[in-house]
Amino acid sequence: MRPLSLPVCLLIALFFLTFSTAHASQTYYIKDSGLHLSIDELIAAEGATTAAFEWQPITTAIPAFGFSASTYWVRIDLPPLAPADQIFWVNYPLLDTLELHHYRVVPETGLLPVYSVISGDLLPFAHRPLPTRGFSFPLELGAPESHRIYVKMAGTDSLLLPWSVQPLPKFIAAEQQESLILGAAFGLLLVMLLYHTFLFMGSRDGNQRNYCLFVVSNLLLQLLQKGILFQYVLSDMPALNNLLIPVSINLTVVASAVLVNRLLRIHRVGGQQALLLKIITIAGVLVTLGCIVAPGRFTLLLSLGLSVVAVGIIFSISLMRAIAGSRTARYLMLGWTVYIIGGLTFIASRFGLIEPSSLTENSLLLGLCAEVVLVSMAMVARYNQARNQLLVTQQKQTEQERELRIAQELIATTARRASDRLETEVQRRTNELEQATRELKTANEQLTTLARIDALTGLHNRRYLAELFASLAAGLKRAAHTQAKPVRRNISFIIGDIDHFKPINDQYGHQTGDECIRDVAGAIRQAVARPDDHIIRYGGEEYLIVLPDTQLDDAIAIAERVRLRVTQLSPAGLPLGRGLTMSFGVSVVVIDSESLAPEQMLHEGIIAADTMLYKAKHAGRNQTVGRA
Repeated sequence: MRPLSLPVCLLIALFFLTFSTAHASQTYYIKDSGLHLSIDELIAAEGATTAAFEWQPITTAIPAFGFSASTYWVRIDLPPLAPADQIFWVNYPLLDTLELHHYRVVPETGLLPVYSVISGDLLPFAHRPLPTRGFSFPLELGAPESHRIYVKMAGTDSLLLPWSVQPLPKFIAAEQQESLILGAAFGLLLVMLLYHTFLFMGSRDGNQRNYCLFVVSNLLLQLLQKGILFQYVLSDMPALNNLLIPVSINLTVVASAVLVNRLLRIHRVGGQQALLLKIITIAGVLVTLGCIVAPGRFTLLLSLGLSVVAVGIIFSISLMRAIAGSRTARYLMLGWTVYIIGGLTFIASRFGLIEPSSLTENSLLLGLCAEVVLVSMAMVARYNQARNQLLVTQQKQTEQERELRIAQELIATTARRASDRLETEVQRRTNELEQATRELKTANEQLTTLARIDALTGLHNRRYLAELFASLAAGLKRAAHTQAKPVRRNISFIIGDIDHFKPINDQYGHQTGDECIRDVAGAIRQAVARPDDHIIRYGGEEYLIVLPDTQLDDAIAIAERVRLRVTQLSPAGLPLGRGLTMSFGVSVVVIDSESLAPEQMLHEGIIAADTMLYKAKHAGRNQTVGRA
């Protein structure tokens, strides 16, 4: 559970809390304020004529004591239970200290101890009686008789005790149902994260990066609150697990503020909204550092307070932008609304206002999933808006060009009538022409950039080669000038071609062929990882890899790594067992800073690699052939 990540919702839940009365007749508590009672002292004091304390009845469905530094004892009187396997379940994994003492109530002799256990998230996970995310304790039952459970609880988080006693089969079924919901929810978050990570890798767009950070921070927070990270990763590091909870809250605040700021372009407009988001971001970073330096209840409460302020500000900004007509802001506002509703549902379930179930227990996580999807839709709306603005700009340019032609005709007509009017009109129209030319040049530069990218794979296309070769040659000459001596540099070329690609297109269709080309491009990206390496879609099913400062053996090894990855692909549309193979040709050229035509030498390297590819094809395909 997020440590009451929506305290505003908590206040609403607490307002209605008095209407719930389940467990009121059998559940009691005392506040151990400085008494430091042990279980033996507690039971002895119960039997004394003058006790130092008095048990108070709990009038709520679930015992809840808020953020308190005190220790609480809860007494639960259970009716006679059938002698079957029963589980005492506390579905709240964030209690620092949790002691359970089980007694049988025998009329003749009084309380007979059954067993005691000490647990809590300050202890390693292996100390728990049952390996579950919450705290589960098997009850040892004999003949049908009454039972009494004493629970001692303390912690830096909010003190809640959502307990229940369930037969073992029902408990297992509930755990399986919740695991199914968690698997579906976390699976969706991971899919959205991977999808936008690939989009970021292909586009290097800042909004995609910010979205990925937003999902990662929320995913980390949910894994911590559900106890999954403690169970499977940090089981021997309880201190680190508790430290990461407030840290992840603040990281979520920072990521949310940055995402909204950039996605709605608030930073470009400036003003109070931009200032507020900037303050939230800086405060989140500072509180994160405070949680690391001085972990404890104060920094946790500070983190929760910041999260409340951040949610309110971000929701208000999204609402104002949505009212102003921003479609992107509408999706953001809807996402935060669903998330808040999920928090309200979760808190209402925690405090017994509605019937608890697997859905209500995970409503906050499900609300997050809905929010992540809606934020993704907001990004789509943002990109559609940018595309429409580009189309409007192009239409304006076309209209300006038409007006320019009309102006030129008008100048030619009025030239015969009055030289003074001609000079004035020429000057005015010339200014318009210069402005249109500048805008057209900007648009052409944008189109030139897009023209160097292959639309199917996202790789550079063949037009990029001239720019690349010029850059390599210029870099070599700069290095020679800097070092004041001739410089030589190895450039390796790998040309790969998908084997038997035409039969794939003919037999399974061009859509399947396109899937194969995209999958192969992805495999090459995974195998070629250096920033200075270049991957180019050279032809229909041909790929060119340019590897600066790479020897022949290393280039052949990279080609082999790509070839093996391709054989492991299973593109959509191909039948099971019908995989892909590739043939590769590798060459190495050495360019010299004193050469008069280094770019010609680079072209010769491509020709040599293509020759090696031809040899690989004729040698049986699915292999690599190279020479220096």
